[in-house]
Amino acid sequence: MNNLIGILKKEGIDSACGEIGINFEKIFHSDLCNNPYREHAWYVNNHPEVIVFNAVPDKDKQDRLFWEELLRMRNKKNFIITY
Repeated sequence: MNNLIGILKKEGIDSACGEIGINFEKIFHSDLCNNPYREHAWYVNNHPEVIVFNAVPDKDKQDRLFWEELLRMRNKKNFIITY
């Protein structure tokens, strides 16, 4: 996937990272061939008191790839990885 950064920005992941306090550029570096998120779909849910975003692998890859959930609630960051 050659346009991962463009897709993530279109979906608002860069803004969500900023709101949570995570460095988007550091996580999603330019080496897309080796980026661990290249096979994930991204979802952002922004509510007044909480912002949540999820990295979910395609259904046919869920048995071998991780899932992630990042959120900020009451100014506390949470990071969850699921295998």
